[in-house]
Amino acid sequence: MTPVVKKLVARIDGLLQALQRAQDEIGQLRDEIAVLKGQKAKPKFKSSKMDQGTDKNKNAEQGDDEGAPPQDEEKSKRAGSAKQSKTAALQIHEERVLAPATPVPAGARFKGYRDFVVQGLLIKAHNIRYRLESWRTPDGSWLTGQLPLSVQGHHFDPQLRSYVLHQHHHCHVTQR
Repeated sequence: MTPVVKKLVARIDGLLQALQRAQDEIGQLRDEIAVLKGQKAKPKFKSSKMDQGTDKNKNAEQGDDEGAPPQDEEKSKRAGSAKQSKTAALQIHEERVLAPATPVPAGARFKGYRDFVVQGLLIKAHNIRYRLESWRTPDGSWLTGQLPLSVQGHHFDPQLRSYVLHQHHHCHVTQR
């Protein structure tokens, strides 16, 4: 940039800042006039935090922490907003242990289970916990039991899903 352009850009920045200060002062004076007239002042709204997560990522890339909230804000969440296990309080009526489909090689070490709870309805509650065996092989890979095809990707069994769909489409039962 040439020196003249730099001066013009600096001058424009100064004018924009002066304009912003003037607009802020005008807003304050209007609020004061409204209060003196017995009216309510203009409410002050906090800025939207909808883009806060994306701004944080941008700032992290740029090495800039201005947009990130203070760590105290992150720690002070609303009551009841902590993530809770939705299946922890469920009564389990049946438990099935599933081994990996491929044979476990010699020397593999059993490392526990990965639980997967499927909720069903027998016009009485009937919840099944599938305990997927997890094995660590000597070469470092993992072997894990597989869920039956009827429940893969679902936490509700096929009978319950079909019952709900039948009630909705054929019996005209709404969601309410």
